[in-house]
Amino acid sequence: MNDFSSYGFYPSTTGTYWYQSGCFECSSDDTALDLDFTYADISDWTLTSDDANAFHMDLQTSDGKPSLRILEIYPKGKATIDYLSTFNVEAEATYELVFDVRSSLPVNQHTGLPDTDFSLLTFYITTNGNIIHETIPVNGVWDRGQGWLKFTSHFVVRKEDAGAAKLSFTLHASGVHLDWYLSYLWVRKV
Repeated sequence: MNDFSSYGFYPSTTGTYWYQSGCFECSSDDTALDLDFTYADISDWTLTSDDANAFHMDLQTSDGKPSLRILEIYPKGKATIDYLSTFNVEAEATYELVFDVRSSLPVNQHTGLPDTDFSLLTFYITTNGNIIHETIPVNGVWDRGQGWLKFTSHFVVRKEDAGAAKLSFTLHASGVHLDWYLSYLWVRKV
């Protein structure tokens, strides 16, 4: 009898959960951006804020998932996190932006979901210096592990917005010194 590991799944280092080592559904010729943070380099990202000491960014593993971590050092402020590489989007194509995110807040024992205000995050796709997609994470779906939610949004690229695109997101401090974790993220033509 085969166990989960024979199918590419591995036990989490922080519990009895299993996670998939790669996304076999999302990587295809239609994938414009595919980030899983397994082999990521922190130099691919920048973090800016009004106060240089208000936030910290690094790479960590959270609940068995390689992640980009943003730590709120001060209870106030806003950080902008930019992915430095560009990816291509085609005119008149529909894309989906999908990402996994969690915070260091514990999971609510009654609902099984994190008590996290994900509206503190806003994700942006830009081309030619113009925002072509903006989304605040809502209606996330539980994505294995302690408090991970997967968020999906869709957007259509106008003719004038086709070309090299950039990804960024903002984070408003929650007031409780959270660690935020961003894991597997992709932009794919649908």
